[in-house]
Amino acid sequence: RLTGTVYADLKFAKHFTFHSSVGGDFGQNEVRNYNPVYVATLIQRNSTSKLSLTDGRTRNWIVENTLTYDNRFGDHTVKVLLGQGAQSYSYRQSTATAENVPNNSEGDYYLSLGTNRNITDFGSLSKVASYFGRVNYSFQNKYLVTGTMRADGSSKFSEDNRWGYFPSIGLGW
Repeated sequence: RLTGTVYADLKFAKHFTFHSSVGGDFGQNEVRNYNPVYVATLIQRNSTSKLSLTDGRTRNWIVENTLTYDNRFGDHTVKVLLGQGAQSYSYRQSTATAENVPNNSEGDYYLSLGTNRNITDFGSLSKVASYFGRVNYSFQNKYLVTGTMRADGSSKFSEDNRWGYFPSIGLGW
């Protein structure tokens, strides 16, 4: 499994900052299970050997970018932030099984040596996108106004309801 994030900040034109980050979570797993023929007691027994191989894969990533303008004009302070984000979540798993696989040695556990072979697989993929903006204004660092707008979209929702819009406003002193 590999997980990590990298980012960069770029300050330019005195009052602007561009921030960008990229992160990911990448995983791979494999499980091999062999259940041999055995007789321990009259009740604890297994008359058919079974070999199972499971392979899972995870691929998740996120990208975020923001641009910030921050300036002060006498008693007035203005900070504006615009941003964008995108995420993807992906998982796949496949399992193959076979019965009557001989128990010769660990190196001989192959699905092709058995009978009643079966393969199942499943997975999921979802994506999220976001766009957002915020304006902060203060007068003498005493009276505050904040306005925010955010739009979030997800592939998990139907096309008619894929996006949600979330405005807000705040006042303080």
